[in-house]
Amino acid sequence: MGPDRIVAILMDRSVEMLVGVLGILKAGGAYLPIDPALPAERIRYMLGDSGAMVLLSQPGLDPCGFEGAVIELTSRSQAQSEANPPLELDSRRLAYVIYTSGTTGNPKGVMIEHRAVINRLQWMQNRYPIGEQDVILQKTPITFDVSVWELFWWG
Repeated sequence: MGPDRIVAILMDRSVEMLVGVLGILKAGGAYLPIDPALPAERIRYMLGDSGAMVLLSQPGLDPCGFEGAVIELTSRSQAQSEANPPLELDSRRLAYVIYTSGTTGNPKGVMIEHRAVINRLQWMQNRYPIGEQDVILQKTPITFDVSVWELFWWG
């Protein structure tokens, strides 16, 4: 996967969704979370505007005419490889893309680099330290940036 390759995730909250996010990041890509409850027109707009070439989804969801590769993740998805390829680290690569609500017209994609995520997580850990005995509740939908700290702060 090349630098700044965006992979869209059109899934309800699930273990498979988290596996998808982690897999995209491990492969060197950036994830674009899309709420399946959005109108099809808005989903199509975000998929086209982002340049995503791959869409991770779950069975039963409409890919809204997406013309790239659609991969359905299920608890029965089979692993294709156990290889652990090296990842070229670059803090300036995209980690994720979040689209705004679009209240002033079309939504706009906000591209967040890894260094911004790490900066925020380090600040939070310094300000509100968590340890082995703590628990983080993942309550925020992954289409909002607050979900990033809930998903990765513990790591």
